[in-house]
Amino acid sequence: MLKDLTTQEMEKRTDHPKESAEASKSLSSSPSVGGTLRRVNFDDLAAVMSINENVYGGSDYLPALFYIFLQSKQHAMYIYEDNGKATAFAIYYQHPEDDGLATAMAGRVRQSSQNQGFVNVMLSGHRKLNEKLTKVFYSSLLKPNIQERLPKWKLCDTTNFLIYKLDDRVKIQRFLRSGSSRDRGVSSSEPLSVSFSDGTKWLDASDQLVRFVSSHSGDFVGISPVWQTTRVSRSGLRRMFGVSKCFATFAGPKKEEEEDEEEEEEKSTRFEQRRTLTAFSFSSALQCKLGVNVGVNFYGNDCDVMIGHLAKHLRHYESVTDDDVAIIFGFQFPLTIDEATVQQKLSGDFGPRFKGGDHYSVTKIAHYIVPIPRSKL
Repeated sequence: MLKDLTTQEMEKRTDHPKESAEASKSLSSSPSVGGTLRRVNFDDLAAVMSINENVYGGSDYLPALFYIFLQSKQHAMYIYEDNGKATAFAIYYQHPEDDGLATAMAGRVRQSSQNQGFVNVMLSGHRKLNEKLTKVFYSSLLKPNIQERLPKWKLCDTTNFLIYKLDDRVKIQRFLRSGSSRDRGVSSSEPLSVSFSDGTKWLDASDQLVRFVSSHSGDFVGISPVWQTTRVSRSGLRRMFGVSKCFATFAGPKKEEEEDEEEEEEKSTRFEQRRTLTAFSFSSALQCKLGVNVGVNFYGNDCDVMIGHLAKHLRHYESVTDDDVAIIFGFQFPLTIDEATVQQKLSGDFGPRFKGGDHYSVTKIAHYIVPIPRSKL
């Protein structure tokens, strides 16, 4: 069995508080499964990666983020071992604005041990180390019969999800040339890039963006491609602006007085309030075995406007990567946009969907609020 960290080692390696380190030593065997649950340490990456093979078909984010999560005070990672063999793994993100809420960012169970209740085992362990927690936000690909297996989970949102492997730069350039609203005859103005500075001024001046995103996603948004959830609030969206590339579309052309405005600061905080926000999107990216994994979240109801946003995001990541680097391009969007129509419009340039083995075989993601069980370990 892999050695548990001592209190001094935990503080030195992960910068977690002393009480968390001492609590991690108190986790004991599960009477229902058998084995030991403990906090992950710096030597565990190989063991964690051995739990499942070819995760996400080569687009796995974990190798790029494992040590970042390990040293973050907002993240907690757990490994479950049976006779010294890694059997299950989970990552939780603690919401800084809500002590009672965490996000289950990832969960992996060895194939031979699946469907044995490890979701509850890992959640119970996290509850034991974090007494204030009462619920967890969880996202899952909406595979057949998943609702029947999760009867006590509260479904709070469902989104479309498509993902493509783009490794032909000629096809990417062809899509980018035809992807603008102008070329597609869309009446809305082109998506506007929203910087962190402009975004925070926008949030300070108005609740327009908060209300718009909330109308499409409810109380939470997941920042792709790792699906790290944040609340739809001024502070939550400010955090999103800090780590994402963002675009917004407003109805109609700019008013004359806006074009004549001299002060740049006023432009970034006033014209958005005077126009109707019709679409918003944000994206982030990380390295993976196949290349660069890009995740986009889109909020709006128009398919062509969404494709214009996708073109903006793709143009950015295409411009900052070498020509021989594949772009794994995934995006979530509302059910009000027909997913089959989107696939049809993108098929000529994007080709077939990336299935990632069998992981991305479905095109819907469900978002749940899960009460944390209090069963003993």
